[in-house]
Amino acid sequence: EGDGPSAVAFTPDAARFVVANLASRNLTVFDAATQTVVGTIALSGSPAHVAISSDNVHAVTANLFEDTASIVDLNSLSEVALVPVGDQPAFVRVTPGGGTAVVGNAVDQSLSVIDIEAASELHRISGAGFAATTSIA
Repeated sequence: EGDGPSAVAFTPDAARFVVANLASRNLTVFDAATQTVVGTIALSGSPAHVAISSDNVHAVTANLFEDTASIVDLNSLSEVALVPVGDQPAFVRVTPGGGTAVVGNAVDQSLSVIDIEAASELHRISGAGFAATTSIA
């Protein structure tokens, strides 16, 4: 369904999981119980990372090469907005309330704070300095 898988995220209700595919510029949505494909969502960028809102409705991707973040509606399986962010966004997290996403921009070491509903960057925090980490449980 996709080439170059770069990240995976489960919906908070654990009903589905979403795989970001960097090379094919899409998201693949799976039913977690049956592990079958629910749909594939074409994106306007190359997703290095994906996060899902607490209401299970939106996914947000950090599009590494395009300096953008995609906002995706998981109900309609479509990209609904593209938001410009900093230089080479590498990760994204959605706040617990689900209305805001924070995108980490690797090259300029900044954080872009995005309003998901308004599909806009609220502000950018310069000089944040971060490191990507991995944990396994």
